[in-house]
Amino acid sequence: MKRSSSRPGGPLAARLSSKHAGFSLAARHSGPYFHNWIDMISQAMASSAPVPRVLLVEDDMELSTLLAEVLSDAGYTVDRAYSVSDAFSSLEDGAFDAAVLDVELGDGVVFPVADLLKDRQVPYVFVSAVYQQVVPRLHQKAPFVSKPYEIADVVAQVEDAIAAH
Repeated sequence: MKRSSSRPGGPLAARLSSKHAGFSLAARHSGPYFHNWIDMISQAMASSAPVPRVLLVEDDMELSTLLAEVLSDAGYTVDRAYSVSDAFSSLEDGAFDAAVLDVELGDGVVFPVADLLKDRQVPYVFVSAVYQQVVPRLHQKAPFVSKPYEIADVVAQVEDAIAAH
């Protein structure tokens, strides 16, 4: 896709200058409508809730991309990790509102990550092709979605986990 240039003298600048000839920025930004607009934006930003942040730990790149896109479309900020070590690095870098955890990863099982999330009181959902019975007793109460699964089921479990927390 070709983009219009925004350089001075480029096609976009030419269209804007001809379309808005005589337009005064000083006059536009000093009237009461401008200040009402600023107040309205400020109020909306102050009243909007923060976007929940989800840690997605999945070593299948395609599935990780799909889940991240769907969770983002559902209104979440998604940080992806592809291994246990990536997940620990992500947890060092910030706080999360929930996590989606594949059980078997390239560098081991995800249960040490789940232990840390549990200690931090961050809700998590397991998604895996392994049997739920392999989940340690400590994590048996966490939601478990078996692969293959419907993406909507994972999103619903994340929503439920955040709402319950």
